[in-house]
Amino acid sequence: MKVQAVSKNVKMSPRKVRLVADAIRAQEIQKAISYLTVMSQRAAVPLRKTIESAVANAVNNHNLVKTDLMISEILVTEGIAYKRYH
Repeated sequence: MKVQAVSKNVKMSPRKVRLVADAIRAQEIQKAISYLTVMSQRAAVPLRKTIESAVANAVNNHNLVKTDLMISEILVTEGIAYKRYH
């Protein structure tokens, strides 16, 4: 069963977030969260929060066991473009 969580309006370059996402793709949840906790990149914080939200969705809504979960897919796409006025 696939469980997902979405983060919107993260004010960060998708390229920077993809670099961090590539490092934790296809890992176990505990290992990925501990890796993101010690990473120095700023993109690790919103990515860790999103993964923790997906874990909470899996445990609370679908009654899955936290130790059996694994990251299968992470998508990082470009968000909205902010308009600046002069």
